[in-house]
Amino acid sequence: MNRLRTPAAAFLLIFAAAVLLRFLYLLDFASLPLCGQVCGPDVSEYYAQAQQIRAGSLLPPGVSIHAPLYPYFLALVQTLSGGEVFLARLLQSILLALLTLLPVFRMLRRRTAGLTGPARFLPYAASFLLAVYPPLAICQCEFFSENLMIVLLLFSLWSFTRRGKFHEAFAGIFAGLAALAHPGCIFYLPLACGYAFLRRRTFLARARSAGLFLLGAVLMIAPVSVRNSLLAGRPVLIQDNSMFNLVLGNSPEATGTCRLPPGSRWDAEFERAGQAADAQGITVDHFYRNEFFRYLRTQPGHYLMMLMKKAAMTFSCREFTTWSDAVALRLIFWHRYLYEGWFLVLLLLGGPVLIAGCFRRHFRRFLSPELLLFASIFAGQVFFLTSGRYRMPLTVPLAVFAAYFLCRWRTVLGTPARAAVISGLTIALFLLGIYPYAIPRQPEMDYARSLLAMAYVSAGRPAEAVKLYDDPAAGASFPDRRLNILGQAWHQLGNFARSGRYYHEYLRLYPRQPVGYLNYASVLSDTEHFDEAEKVLNDGLRLNPAASVRADLLFNLGEIAQRKRAADRAEKFYLDALKAAPMHRRALNNLGTVYLGRRQPEKAVPLFTRALRQSPDDVRLLVNLGASLAMCGRTAEARVYAARALRNDPDCVQAKQLLRALDEDAAGH
Repeated sequence: MNRLRTPAAAFLLIFAAAVLLRFLYLLDFASLPLCGQVCGPDVSEYYAQAQQIRAGSLLPPGVSIHAPLYPYFLALVQTLSGGEVFLARLLQSILLALLTLLPVFRMLRRRTAGLTGPARFLPYAASFLLAVYPPLAICQCEFFSENLMIVLLLFSLWSFTRRGKFHEAFAGIFAGLAALAHPGCIFYLPLACGYAFLRRRTFLARARSAGLFLLGAVLMIAPVSVRNSLLAGRPVLIQDNSMFNLVLGNSPEATGTCRLPPGSRWDAEFERAGQAADAQGITVDHFYRNEFFRYLRTQPGHYLMMLMKKAAMTFSCREFTTWSDAVALRLIFWHRYLYEGWFLVLLLLGGPVLIAGCFRRHFRRFLSPELLLFASIFAGQVFFLTSGRYRMPLTVPLAVFAAYFLCRWRTVLGTPARAAVISGLTIALFLLGIYPYAIPRQPEMDYARSLLAMAYVSAGRPAEAVKLYDDPAAGASFPDRRLNILGQAWHQLGNFARSGRYYHEYLRLYPRQPVGYLNYASVLSDTEHFDEAEKVLNDGLRLNPAASVRADLLFNLGEIAQRKRAADRAEKFYLDALKAAPMHRRALNNLGTVYLGRRQPEKAVPLFTRALRQSPDDVRLLVNLGASLAMCGRTAEARVYAARALRNDPDCVQAKQLLRALDEDAAGH
């Protein structure tokens, strides 16, 4: 019985509450196809890259527009969950909950050890608030890199509180890793370096402490920066498009949030910048750098007002979208009632304590790690832009400040004068939190609807995707996404004529979008208009698309060549596709079938093996690998893969035929 009263037992109960909460959310979320599919900007790219890492492609071929670390963590989660999306969400949320609560609990336990008053409950109250905070539970079930950034920042802070000769270096290592997870915490590096410096008394001790921190951070960031810079032929710190991300939140058109969604508008903006950069003989990054400084120079007053607006928006109880968010649909209980507005709870409990406490020395010293985290993330919100998931790290220190108030409310309120100050701050923060910023909801709803429709298509339920767009006004904010999704849905439904009309209209309105050429060509190919399909695909290639789209275009050209029995041309296109995307699963499979047709199974085996690492349960890949192994004389291994295929699909004719052939061959010998 005494063991149940220990701090460890209390922490495990809090952690169990966090796990239960996340499991209940996923049960609710599972009613939407979005739970089992990965659709939307950022998240789908992270997931695809994690699949490639899991399949053996450990380094991306070029400089990514995303920070590089999170896909490796996600690849581990995919491996542990067997690649099943629901289990991956559940496992990630459990790991993240544990790795978030543990450093918070341990740091506060160290500082409250020996206390006998209500303050001794601070670690439990803060951890519990974080464990049951609904938006954090929702966020940790999504494939957002900010989730990993929060964990690494907390471990950096925890390292500062540890005793050891090189604990500042470990703090720097975790800080560097946090920046590699998401550069939104970039302000943490200089502020934490200053924190390391000021914690010591003598100058030499301060210099050593700050130096160790910087050394740890540089050791993590430098290799990535050097590789990126060599690949790009110009200085690139952590990810590409950094200057554009800066301009996105600091320009005359900025709204304080992610105003520009991925898609035709995003691409049109980069095309404009590319043309302007070419005319000036500079890079696009250099062009956006000039745009930023021109804005500062010509409109300093507007820029100052924008900074103030973003500072205020950081405290809004509204969770601004980042275009990957499905919560805007409000179709399930959690999204409708347990997402919007909950930030206000932490803000009203912890915000007044934070502001008033900054003027008290004891508070600043006692909660200095949480103040450091709050200041660094808040600075990022002000100088870049804000949204629900970007500001999620702020919930950690706010939960600690809220717990501080709950545990020490008598001391916080103290005298009547102090209570009046706290009351005034609470009212001010309440008004700030509920202020209705003039950022329209309809585009958020339309984009979220497009994510749901795409999930229906990916899940093989195209009729429901069509139904989502029955209302003529649905998707009006993003007609490009509507046309593309309806084209795919009708294609799946077998209505090639209607699908072709949607794709043709898409190409007419958005001729600079390579994906339109890819989709239209697929309809032409399926209706055996091969020559016209090849022309459309080559038109798409001339637009110099991104590597992933280029690989898809080349793959489709290879597939057409293969269907026309031009194996040599098909081989060339598949090889070119794999140069653009080395882990292109369909290109790996089809190139393997080309080699099987030539009776070259030794070339096919490694291709099917690489493809199968990405889709371990794909029946066609299992049969193809089994057939190629059988042709190599590796019959025992061939049986294993044929049996796996039958376990996944008991009616698979090809797997039955392969096993029958293996049995006949064994009987003949």
